[in-house]
Amino acid sequence: SLYKSMYNSVDELKEKIENQKKEKKELDDRINEIGDIEGEDGNNLKERLTAKEKEIETITTEQLPAARAKLIDKKSLAQYRSELEEIGHDLEEAKKMGKRWYDILKKFNDVKANASKIDVTVLKNSFVDYMQKLTGGSIDVEDLSSSMELKMKSGSNQLADGILSDGTRETIELAFRLAMIDEIFPKGGGFAVFDDPLVNMDPERTERSCKLLKEFAKKNQVIFITCHPELISIFGEKEINKIEMP
Repeated sequence: SLYKSMYNSVDELKEKIENQKKEKKELDDRINEIGDIEGEDGNNLKERLTAKEKEIETITTEQLPAARAKLIDKKSLAQYRSELEEIGHDLEEAKKMGKRWYDILKKFNDVKANASKIDVTVLKNSFVDYMQKLTGGSIDVEDLSSSMELKMKSGSNQLADGILSDGTRETIELAFRLAMIDEIFPKGGGFAVFDDPLVNMDPERTERSCKLLKEFAKKNQVIFITCHPELISIFGEKEINKIEMP
């Protein structure tokens, strides 16, 4: 491993020096045996001896100090292991996060594909049903066209867009969102985030809306954000997962 090669280099160099010295001694012994005999064998041995001496000097004066310098201020094996474990943990967390984003993207693409297949007739029926429940039947939906043009009336009066109160607009928006989610997720499993959608409704319609959202949340995941703590009693504090922000 990298760690092993890094930390054993000095010992390996020392061993290399000893081996070189051993070979040098063998060469010295052979030269002593040959004596002052001149010739190819003697000259060759002397050249090899000189080369060994230079190699030993290089290892001793250059390679060995360099290897020792590398070991200065190096981390311990335990530190490297700890860092490796931490990196491994971060990697696993990144994989989980990547999978979550991939799942969200896949779900988004599925929803986008299904949205183009919406049956306006079914959507209209669901929207009418939600409007009836939210308004207690005080607003009738006459038509919802394929281009999403809406015609409604209250009693005998037509409800034009320009005369709708903020509370009525909120009611229509809530009913339409719930109907749309039902159409895209007919078996449930949808996801919806509501950011204070009831602030302009009268108390009676607010109570109906809360009860309807509680029923809707039995099949779908609902996150409801509000600055009005009085709504908690309508939802039923024991029946919801409440998170309070300071």
